[in-house]
Amino acid sequence: MDEKTRFLQLGKYTKNCPEWLLEKVKGIDNSIVDEEYIKKIIRIIDAEFDPDKYEIYNTNKIRESRLITVNKVLEKRQMSCGALASLVASILRNLGVPTKIIHGRYIENNPEKRHAWNEVLLDNNQWVPFDIKGKKREINKYYVKELEVVDWEEIEDRIDSI
Repeated sequence: MDEKTRFLQLGKYTKNCPEWLLEKVKGIDNSIVDEEYIKKIIRIIDAEFDPDKYEIYNTNKIRESRLITVNKVLEKRQMSCGALASLVASILRNLGVPTKIIHGRYIENNPEKRHAWNEVLLDNNQWVPFDIKGKKREINKYYVKELEVVDWEEIEDRIDSI
């Protein structure tokens, strides 16, 4: 299986994205899948986690952050990085955009701080990283990539040790 096809698959935690949310993002012009298109989708997702509208749940526990379905992420309004990376991947893959879930570290203040984000295949055939929790959605020198997965289920048996 080629990389593009692999990262269009849905897994245990990324399947069953709610149709109501997919309908919101389907309205965006997708004639060109570029950074602006992805940022527009991320802004729509981000609006679902507006603390002025919803009670937001956060966690730093790796199992709770990563091993949660997209339906539960939205139900709980769980804003952990791993949960949001799954949600972004689910939505983009449902739109036909290959998307990786990345596990790594954000080392600016703590070299052990685990973090998750996404890499998206744009129309120019470049994989570009995006962090829904990042200020500008961009990845900088403080991000250290360790793993890329289709779904957290690939590493759930060793999730505590990553």
